[in-house]
Amino acid sequence: MRLLLISALILSANSTYANDILDRLKARYKAIEQGEVALPELNAPQQNISTTPSNNASMVNLNSSDVFIPSGEELIVTLYFDRYLLGDIFGVKTDSGAAFSLADIATVLDFPITTQNEAPQAQGWVRTPDNTFSLSILENQSSITLAGVTYPVSQEAIVDIDELFIDADTLEDWFDIIIDINYQELKANISSNAPLPLQERIARQSRSGSIQPNANVAQNPLAENDYSPLSLPLLDIQASTSFAQNRNQSTNLSVLGGNDLAYFNTQYYLAANSEIGLTGARLQASKTSPEAGLLGPLQATILELGDIRPTRVNNTLNSSNAVGLRVSNEKIGNINNTSIDLFGDIQPGWDIEIYRNNLLIASDTNIEDGRYNFDNLPLVFGANTVEIVFYGPQGQIEREVESYYVDGTGLGAGSFVYDVSLYEDGAELFDSFLDAQSNSQSYGTTLTGRGTFGLTDWLSINVGQQTHLDSEYRAFDRQSVGFTTSLFGQALLSSDYIVAPDSSSIEEHTLSTEVLGQSLDYSITKSKYQDELTQDWQTSKNDEINLSGEISALNLSYQQDIERQQSNNQTEYQYRNQIATSIQDIYLSHELEWGSLDDDKVGRWQLQKFIDGYFVRVGSSYVINPDFHVNGISTEVSGAPFENIQAQVSYSRNLDTQVNNIALSTSWRPGDFSLRSRLAYNDLLGWSANLSGQVSIGQIQQGYFTSNRSLVSQGSLSVFVYQDNNNNGVFDLQDQALPDIDVLSKQSFRRAKTDKNGIAVIESLPNYRQTDIEVDEGSVANPYLIPRGEGVSVIPRSSVVQHIEIPMVNSIEIEGKVSELLSNEAPRPVAFVPVQLLDKFNQVIDEVNTEFDGYYVFSRVPPGQHSIRVKPEYLVQRSYLPQTATQIDQRRAQDNLILGENLYIRKGDEVSGYSSEIRSFASLGALRSYWTILRKRQPQLLDYHYFYQQNGQTYTLYIGFSEERQPAENACEKFTTIGLACSVQAITRR
Repeated sequence: MRLLLISALILSANSTYANDILDRLKARYKAIEQGEVALPELNAPQQNISTTPSNNASMVNLNSSDVFIPSGEELIVTLYFDRYLLGDIFGVKTDSGAAFSLADIATVLDFPITTQNEAPQAQGWVRTPDNTFSLSILENQSSITLAGVTYPVSQEAIVDIDELFIDADTLEDWFDIIIDINYQELKANISSNAPLPLQERIARQSRSGSIQPNANVAQNPLAENDYSPLSLPLLDIQASTSFAQNRNQSTNLSVLGGNDLAYFNTQYYLAANSEIGLTGARLQASKTSPEAGLLGPLQATILELGDIRPTRVNNTLNSSNAVGLRVSNEKIGNINNTSIDLFGDIQPGWDIEIYRNNLLIASDTNIEDGRYNFDNLPLVFGANTVEIVFYGPQGQIEREVESYYVDGTGLGAGSFVYDVSLYEDGAELFDSFLDAQSNSQSYGTTLTGRGTFGLTDWLSINVGQQTHLDSEYRAFDRQSVGFTTSLFGQALLSSDYIVAPDSSSIEEHTLSTEVLGQSLDYSITKSKYQDELTQDWQTSKNDEINLSGEISALNLSYQQDIERQQSNNQTEYQYRNQIATSIQDIYLSHELEWGSLDDDKVGRWQLQKFIDGYFVRVGSSYVINPDFHVNGISTEVSGAPFENIQAQVSYSRNLDTQVNNIALSTSWRPGDFSLRSRLAYNDLLGWSANLSGQVSIGQIQQGYFTSNRSLVSQGSLSVFVYQDNNNNGVFDLQDQALPDIDVLSKQSFRRAKTDKNGIAVIESLPNYRQTDIEVDEGSVANPYLIPRGEGVSVIPRSSVVQHIEIPMVNSIEIEGKVSELLSNEAPRPVAFVPVQLLDKFNQVIDEVNTEFDGYYVFSRVPPGQHSIRVKPEYLVQRSYLPQTATQIDQRRAQDNLILGENLYIRKGDEVSGYSSEIRSFASLGALRSYWTILRKRQPQLLDYHYFYQQNGQTYTLYIGFSEERQPAENACEKFTTIGLACSVQAITRR
């Protein structure tokens, strides 16, 4: 299987798990404190269907349930106004809170404020033009001028890192707004007592139905980002060397890379150690299509080759290593009823914590194999905010936040989701090169499939089959069946049953609901298995109740978990409690765990606070047995003493073993790379030192670029901005590249500036999230330069730098007046007349209203054929004569201006008189048909003319017209004699 896949790749270019995490972390922390050289493995063992429930004591050293952000860390905050999603803005964590990009804040609030490098660094106005705004930043004194009044600005309120960041409290004072920041979810809500332009715009758009809450979606045409035969690779490189007392020096190197190859996206990983040699290697080729466009009628969304996460026969089981092929039509980011799987590639030495609604639910420390894998992470009924926090060895802290809502099966009636894999179970592609280090066990060639079918919108069923094609491994086959149903949208019930060939089985039933805004889950798990020694059949049963939620009034998050384990005629109860709160600027968390068969009750608390710009954390662990006994203390201080430099001092002591640990870490992150040093001392192990560095390297056609962020795990974009002098959309000899132009990713608020070659590289774009790419008009020196065409949007994908071009063309302004022609007077300017600009296809591309003096102007008109006209509906409603559009000759433009494009409107000549009104009709066609038939039947009407007047939705027929009343009376009498009902009316004709 591996040989075939290597050839194919060349040619085509982990309820029970949470307990296991706690046990493994306990063992590892205990080993560190006792100075053991060989530390227990943190990797989760593969789940075995016959494994009995663990009765081991729970861990002593619990993890914190809070997320805290050190000063100097860059933030990407999702901004809301009321319930409307505005987008993401850049920020930076400060000692007092956070500072945000002035340009981003001004953009989302619709304040016309521009920023620049020289003084004044920002100017414009706020809410109204007379409320002017000007910010000057000097070395010793900075000031802000609002509505002509100047105020001093504290230097601590200004953070200048490549662009201008202003402290959130200062922004509130300047703009009379309130910024409510949720650091746990990296969200902020803006409110204001005084009306904002933003509020007025939202009100207008809401009235027109053009905006919906949380609907900040890309609008521009999508630029294709197809898989290519070969793209330039992206590399994340990490190296470290370690020195330890009485031990050999050890050097490690790891490379995580990716690029397109043979129309697949390839991801590869290599790791080596100076003492062992090659310690890790992985290769995967994949295709992903959010639109389900893979493999024709199969409508697949995922196709994977190589080292894969194979299909699981049931979502309650954990995944294993495998080499093979996987095909699925699951939605990208899909949830499995009430759980999710989180996995991905990452450099060795990183730590990961997973938070759900502000509470820690899983973690993995010191990852060594270049990937992380969390299977079956539980979700609660209702809203779930899941945050993944990555801690890098160079002091990096990165976050990913996603929101999930659980209230149904996730499938509509008639929907079918499949997942199929053919693979070598338990193997890795390069096992033959890693035999000395690999502990993997192959279980032969395996075929696994799972299907889920939506019977109704509220009921779905699932079936699965795992078959080992090698007869010696048939004992590991599995079959599965289950269902999920939504109970009137108020609860979710799921049941799963898994059976093996020897009749061992697992069944699990889960009920999830919400009570008074708090999530409540109840689950039952029953296992039947054969004891390996006695061959006797055993049964076990686990019942678990989980209550979790938030109490907003107390700023408190909590989780209570009670579990009963019944096995081998023995019953054990487990109780777990997590609670986290904040009191002003002090954060406090506490965890407690107790087991009925364990004499110890174990817990841990932590207190965290910012003091004079430094982050301070103090905590301890304790045991109650039955007396209260503190068995460990720890403290940590971190901060940024200098620009781009982060330092951390930590100390811990095990009070039982009297073992002390102290460490000093410093990291330097200038932008293109990062370096970190660590010096530590342990009473048992002695001194140790570590030096490590990390850099990410990307390639574009014009050369290389580097970053201290990972380029492989997310998408990147190369944007070429140039002046298109001949308006052909192609860069040729007479065109010029445009430097120092800001390019924005509108939905994510990433930005970059073009270099001397007109190239801007935007990094860390979220995968498969469509975003508009636009030029920041405030950064363009020539006010007449505008983007050519409709704009562009992209859907980024990992380990690929997509390239797009934005040609800029010279625009013109068209000015003129609209006047009314009068019979005996000079033309009169008309205000509030709608004037339209049309393209060569006679499509309206812009519309303006004339000012009080009839003046109008169209700005930023692109090159091409255009015409102007008064809006036809305006002419009809006000009884003006119709007119044709006036063609614009752009060759007349001087200094990008076309003047004197005047438009004239007039009403026809009016004559007052009298006519015979006959009858009204619902349509003009009916009126004309009636008149035609009437003239044929009554030849005496041939001497008369007819006309009509429209009144709303009806048309009235008149016969004859005279300026005197008597002739009209005579005609009406004649019409009466032939059977027509008529009446003489005074009318005005044009």
